[in-house]
Amino acid sequence: MSSLIVARTRYELPNEGLHPAVITEIERVEDEYGGDRLRFTFELADEKQENGHPKRVFRTCSFKLTAQSALTEIVISILGRSLTATEWEGLDLAAFIGRKVQVVVKHQVSERSGHSYAKVDSIVHVADEPADQATGADDAPKVDDAHDDSGDEDAAQDTLPFA
Repeated sequence: MSSLIVARTRYELPNEGLHPAVITEIERVEDEYGGDRLRFTFELADEKQENGHPKRVFRTCSFKLTAQSALTEIVISILGRSLTATEWEGLDLAAFIGRKVQVVVKHQVSERSGHSYAKVDSIVHVADEPADQATGADDAPKVDDAHDDSGDEDAAQDTLPFA
């Protein structure tokens, strides 16, 4: 029988700071406890890997769309505005694929492995992206604190904190 040797994958960390980026993927992933999470993938426009591909960074959150949730903060940051009443009732996140944003990247050391990784500390709306076209929002009044679920601990559960 032949050997099958696997080495640890090494990722090239992007520099810390503000980067222009594009949202390339939003997918359901499983966290370390078997729970469902959302993972936003951002390709950095200003940094490339040795192979020429853009460096990527990620932001995860739960599926909760509440006034205090990390998902709501992410969506508001991408849109550059509050959610409309219609968007509170249902939001197609796939509409964000291909959208230009800026991300603030910070380095952090994993307590478990001791290795450094890059995390998306915050997301910044890009002004030349039309605010309402991304989600097909209507002209409904904007709602900041709709659907407030008291006791929402989403921000504390988020493994990549959102500033």
